Amino acid sequence: MYRLEDYRQTVARFLGVLQRINPQLGDFNTALRGIIEESRKQIEIAVGGGDFTSTWSQILSDLEGVRGQILNQIQGSIPEEEFTVLFLIVRMMLKGGWIALTTALPVLAKECKKPENEVRESVRKLLEKGLLVNGISLPI
Repeated sequence: MYRLEDYRQTVARFLGVLQRINPQLGDFNTALRGIIEESRKQIEIAVGGGDFTSTWSQILSDLEGVRGQILNQIQGSIPEEEFTVLFLIVRMMLKGGWIALTTALPVLAKECKKPENEVRESVRKLLEKGLLVNGISLPI
């Protein structure tokens, strides 16, 4: 199960990479922490038998809102497809460090619902922009 803390770590690392093209993106870490903290509180209340005042769809909507704001901030620097591929690579790397492109491509293609050649092209562009290091690893 993908936990809220895993998501926070992934986004924090993702923002660290994206700050190479837009240094102001670090500000989103604060918004993300707030959403996740509030979500944790709501879960603890619900587990304790209290009234859960948020819904999962509301929490997911808040998290998606942060994603949309980040995407808007970097618009013109990185297309949404590359954004998604990079996010997935960051998530994969947090689970296991360095990853081989041959291993990652089928997984990325499945997650993105895109052909491998399109995902490979996104990876190539991310490498050109310095957001990935050949191998695949992150530049931070």
